[in-house]
Amino acid sequence: MSYAGMDQSEQAAIPVLLFMFVQGASEWDLTSAPVDITGRVSKTWTAGVVVPEEFGQSGEMAKDALRLQLPLAHSLSQVFLLDPPDVVTTLTVYRTHYDDAESVVYWKGLVVDTQINGDVMTFECESIFSRLRRMGAAPTFTKTCRHVLFGIGCRLQAASFAETVTVTGVAGNGAILTVTEAAGHADMVGGTFAAPDGTIRMVIAHSGTTVTLMRRIRSLVADLAGSPGGFAATYYPGCNKSFETCRDTYSNEANFGGFPLMPDLNPMGGNNVF
Repeated sequence: MSYAGMDQSEQAAIPVLLFMFVQGASEWDLTSAPVDITGRVSKTWTAGVVVPEEFGQSGEMAKDALRLQLPLAHSLSQVFLLDPPDVVTTLTVYRTHYDDAESVVYWKGLVVDTQINGDVMTFECESIFSRLRRMGAAPTFTKTCRHVLFGIGCRLQAASFAETVTVTGVAGNGAILTVTEAAGHADMVGGTFAAPDGTIRMVIAHSGTTVTLMRRIRSLVADLAGSPGGFAATYYPGCNKSFETCRDTYSNEANFGGFPLMPDLNPMGGNNVF
C-alpha cells in the first residue's frame, strides 16, 4: 500500500516520525518510535527521541516550532552540553508508517536553543520557512560603517588580509594562546583567529604574545600536543568601523557604509537624534 493509502486507512496506519540532525559532517538519525526503524531513506533510525507536544504545519509559519527531548547522555546532547556548536544544526523530519517503506519530508528547520532539565535535554527547533518571512535589519544612518567586514557590502576578501601565525602555547583549555607574531602587533583585539580545523573565534584581549579568544577552541590542545614546537594558524584583522580605518588600513573608502560627515547635532532639532 502506498504512503497516501496507509495515511487514509483507519486500521493500517501506524505513523512514525524520523529525525535527521545534520551538523557539519556529523549526522544523527533518530526516531520517536519505540524500536529502531530500518529501510527508510536508506538509513537506520535509532529510537530515543521524545516529542513532548504535537506539532504540525499551520498557516502561521513563525508558530511552526518544534520541541524535542533526548537523554542528556546521548551523543547529540553532549555536543551542545559544554560549548555551543560552531556550525548550524539542521533538522529534517520524515513521516512514514511502520509497515510501509515510503517516507515523505514532513518538516524542516534548525536547532536554535537547548535547555537542560535533570537528565533530559530539550531542543528548541525553528521552522526554516519562518526565516523566509523575517524582516532584515534596516540600514542605519551613522558615522560608522554598517557593513560586516569581508561581507557583501564591504566587498573585501578575507584571504587578501590573512596572516599565518605560529601558536606555541595553549592555556585555558584553548582560550588563551601564545602567538609568536602577536608581539609585532600593536593591537589584535577585534580580529579573528582561525584554528587548523577551521574553527573561528574573535580576539578579545591581547598583550605581548598572549592572545585571548572569546571562547575556547578545544581542538587547539590536541594540535599543540601533536606539534609541541608550535603549529600554524591564521589571523584576520578586525575593523573599528571608522572611515579612517577603512581608508588607511584597507584602502576601501569607496565601499564605506557610514556617513562620516554627518553633524553631531541635528540641524533641524538641535539634538543628536536624526
